[in-house]
Amino acid sequence: HDMMIGGAVVCDFAVTGASELGCNGRDMVVTAPASGSSAVATVQIPLVTTYAHFCGVAPQGGQEECRSCSGCSFVTSPWGGCSESCGFGVQSRDVTCGCPFQSDGMQCPEAAPPSKQVCASTLDCQWAVGTWDACSSTCGTGVQLRAVWCSSGFAANCSDASRPPSQQDCTSTEGCGWSVTAFGACSSDCGQGERTRLVQCLDAAGNVRPEAECGSNKPSSTESCESCSGCPYTIG
Repeated sequence: HDMMIGGAVVCDFAVTGASELGCNGRDMVVTAPASGSSAVATVQIPLVTTYAHFCGVAPQGGQEECRSCSGCSFVTSPWGGCSESCGFGVQSRDVTCGCPFQSDGMQCPEAAPPSKQVCASTLDCQWAVGTWDACSSTCGTGVQLRAVWCSSGFAANCSDASRPPSQQDCTSTEGCGWSVTAFGACSSDCGQGERTRLVQCLDAAGNVRPEAECGSNKPSSTESCESCSGCPYTIG
């Protein structure tokens, strides 16, 4: 007999002298004597290939609903901003398993990608400076230095064009001083005259420096004097 479902032939069988036609709860069973023998042959035909009116409602093709996350992946958001605007910091992002059945205890099969990572920013990096050192010369022109650094700790993170100077010329008179010799003899040996002395601006090493480096309180190099050592006697 041809078995039809939805107008299509799903099986083709022939039984001669069938003595029994029934169902065993799973298959349609046809029992008949074997040809030329008194033995009985039983043919079982799965219900899914028979009319429903033979054995009741057929099962739904052996299928049932199931759930799985084995093919699900994690979904990540874009990275957020760096926690530091100059130097190293941390940035974060949302990491979510794409499995819709997490409420049932299911999870994505692979390890979750990181939700945080180290980041670096130079957005607000600026130059910083220390105080000037003392002048290299204590009398006259010298050089003084100071420390200059980028606030990130790496000079490459700050612009060279805006870097402050780390060296400058300087002038100091702290070690400058006037040096004077003793006055010489009076210019006149009889009466009033003038005597002189050498006045110089010197540094700590005894080198002569411009007078301007010793300031305006220069000692006088001359003074008035009187002498009678050369006066003659007068006989009256």
